[in-house]
Amino acid sequence: MDTQQGGTHSRDTFDGRYGGDLQFMRGTSPEHERFRQQSTMGALSRKAYTHAFEPGCSTGELTAQLARVCDWVSATDVSQGAVARARVRCSHWRNVDIRCADVRAHLPAEPVDLIVFSEMGQYFSAPELVRVAYSLASRMVQGGEFVAVHWLNRGPDQVLHADAVHCQLLAYLPLRWLKGERYVGLRIDSWRLE
Repeated sequence: MDTQQGGTHSRDTFDGRYGGDLQFMRGTSPEHERFRQQSTMGALSRKAYTHAFEPGCSTGELTAQLARVCDWVSATDVSQGAVARARVRCSHWRNVDIRCADVRAHLPAEPVDLIVFSEMGQYFSAPELVRVAYSLASRMVQGGEFVAVHWLNRGPDQVLHADAVHCQLLAYLPLRWLKGERYVGLRIDSWRLE
């Protein structure tokens, strides 16, 4: 994501979008969003995690679900509007920390055993995606999982298609691929640090 002032993917651009239709990036309905969240939770291989990191948490719907299975959830988004909504949505969860931050500059201080990389890979160039993925993987503990989830539809401001995102992750993530699922319009792949 280019978060420089005036860039296509600037913080201001995402903030402006969150001021209106919450489905702006995906062009999806609430039913599709529920399906994505349920599919993401279903892709997790364990029933409980110690520390999850969710960059690009948007308005916190998935963050709240992760809080049910994680001792601690660290979540970020570049949009102040999204973060404000996520904080309200997750305010009753004492095990959630949500910050306005760019994943390229902010990683959790503590190691994590789950990373949920959902709906953000398509906003990076291929080299930048690989750098971000490596940085994220460097924060994982042995046995930790990395789950990537992306809609297969292509938005006008996306740099990569979801399939290209997952192909890059498959080729370059320094983790063992566990499984992949492809649904109508949705792709999920998961990896583990062995």
